[in-house]
Amino acid sequence: MSILQYLNIFLFWVFFGALSAHLARKKGRNPYIWFFLGMFIGLFTPLLLFLLPPPAPKKKVEAPPPPKSEAWNKMWFYLDPKNEPQGPFEFSIFLNKWKEEGLSEESYVWGEGMPDWKQARALPDLINELPEASN
Repeated sequence: MSILQYLNIFLFWVFFGALSAHLARKKGRNPYIWFFLGMFIGLFTPLLLFLLPPPAPKKKVEAPPPPKSEAWNKMWFYLDPKNEPQGPFEFSIFLNKWKEEGLSEESYVWGEGMPDWKQARALPDLINELPEASN
């Protein structure tokens, strides 16, 4: 075989590789894989691309919800209007009590790990989680 025949064969491979890559990109498939398939399979690769169903849409990966603050991991107490401690409450129950009892940022609260009672406004993690206080 002459060098021109080898060149023709090589150009034939490249042509079908490029054609397959172009069609694959239009069909939403990986053009690099289809380029090499087109080079080695030839004419059947573009036909295969036309016969294949469209690829399944990729599922969007949703970002995980932001981690809950440290306030959710503690048991909470609060002082009622008579300065009587109420609790312990898990944070979800504490939120309900906050709404029901009409507590405010000036209310004294205590959570696990705190040395003494503090006003709610002095605890940024807590205030950020409370509905009325964060508005």
